[in-house]
Amino acid sequence: MDPAELMAMFNHYQRKQVTWPGMLRQEVNGVVRQFAPEGGPAFIEYSELDETTADAAIQQEIDFFTALGRGFEWKLYDSDRPADLQARLQARGFVLEDPEALVVLELSPDHPLLKQPIPPEICPVTDDAGVAGIQAMSEAVWNEERPWLAEQLKTDLRSHPDRISIYAAWVDGRVVSAAWIYYHPGTPFASLWGGSTLAEYRGRGLYTGLLAARAQAARQRGYSLLYVDASPMSRPILEKHGFICLGFSRPCNFEPPA
Repeated sequence: MDPAELMAMFNHYQRKQVTWPGMLRQEVNGVVRQFAPEGGPAFIEYSELDETTADAAIQQEIDFFTALGRGFEWKLYDSDRPADLQARLQARGFVLEDPEALVVLELSPDHPLLKQPIPPEICPVTDDAGVAGIQAMSEAVWNEERPWLAEQLKTDLRSHPDRISIYAAWVDGRVVSAAWIYYHPGTPFASLWGGSTLAEYRGRGLYTGLLAARAQAARQRGYSLLYVDASPMSRPILEKHGFICLGFSRPCNFEPPA
C-alpha cells in the first residue's frame, strides 16, 4: 500500500472508529472523544472540522472535561483540518508537547522480524509483580514518578487480557527493558508502546528483541499492520526494520482552571 492509502486506513480504523480498553467513546459534532469513566486517561483522537466549526468544537470539549474536573489531550495530526487548528488550540490554553512520528509497518508473512530469535532475557509479563518491575525501570529511565503506568497496565491485564501483551527483559533479577502491544479487534492494526531500556543495558539487542516478540504475537493473531508513535530515538531503529513515516502528531494538553 502507498502512504496515502495507509494513512486513510489509519484515520478510519485507529482514530475515528477505535475504542481503547476501558474507555468510553463518544462522537459529538465532528469530534471523537474517549475517556476512562472513573478517572484516568482522556483524549480527543479524531476530528472533522473546518474554519467555521473548529472554535465551537474546541470550546465544546473544554466545557465537557472542565465539568468533569479533568484535563485532557487533543491528539493533533499534521494532516488535520483546519490548517490553523494548532494555533486555535494554543489560543484556548492548550500546551503543546514535542511532535511524534507516526510510523507504520506492513507485516508480510516473510518479514525478517517474524524469524528473529527472541533473546532469552525477554519473557511475557502476566502479573502485578512484573508490572511493578516495569514501572521501576520506566521511572529510572525517565527520572520521574509514573504511578499511572502501572495502574493502566494492571487494569488492562485484568480486564482485557485478550487486548494486550506485555514483555520485559530481566537481567540480574530486575526489569531492564520492557514494551507492550495492544490489539485492535475488527481492524488490521496493532499498536506498539513502551520500548524503554535502562542506559547501561542498551546496545544488547533488547529493543529489537522486544519488537520481534510483539511482531510475532501480532502476526499469530492475524494482524498485518503495526504502528508506533515514535520518538526521535526510536524512529531510526523502527525504519531500519521497515516502518515508514506517514506524518507527525502532537499531543496538545488542556488543564481546567483550579
